[in-house]
Amino acid sequence: LVKLVLAKPWLDIAAMAGRALLAVLTALGLVMFSWLYRRPLASRPRALIVLAGMLLIPVLIGNIFLDLWANYPETFVLGLVGITLAILFGGGIALVVCVLVSLLLGFMGENDLQLAMISLAGAVAGIFAIRRADRATQFLFAGFATALAVFVTGMIWRLTSQIALSWEGTLTTLTFAGINGSIAGVMALGIHN
Repeated sequence: LVKLVLAKPWLDIAAMAGRALLAVLTALGLVMFSWLYRRPLASRPRALIVLAGMLLIPVLIGNIFLDLWANYPETFVLGLVGITLAILFGGGIALVVCVLVSLLLGFMGENDLQLAMISLAGAVAGIFAIRRADRATQFLFAGFATALAVFVTGMIWRLTSQIALSWEGTLTTLTFAGINGSIAGVMALGIHN
């Protein structure tokens, strides 16, 4: 028992380091993809740094707060990454990054499909909703689309997982989805301005 207690912190640190290394390798793969297939983007080193950072930061933060997001997947604001990247580089690159982030988070959470599906649904809705970044209302609409997608996907997950539906659970999902969409829309607007 003593050996197990002493070894556990090291196992946790090793697991976190392994996940961080996987995230770094994925970011490097994304940069290589951009260099090979998106030459205009690859010719701008600062753009590649931003792109890699937008993949690494959410994954590394997710690595630290994985227990929170595993229990409350509606609180992971991947929509912010999707909306921001869609404005900066276009919807295609934004989709690729968000798919990679959601897959990495699902893997880190020991195949936590709930976290991957809900966060990706919100991000995809935000990407599709933000067509032009010339008006604040467009960001609000993207935030609303993100919130709606997170809520609907969260409720679908509850139904398909045979989790007993309750007013309390539905209200919690709705509240977290609303906060998620609000943060995504408002912060993306702040970054854009």
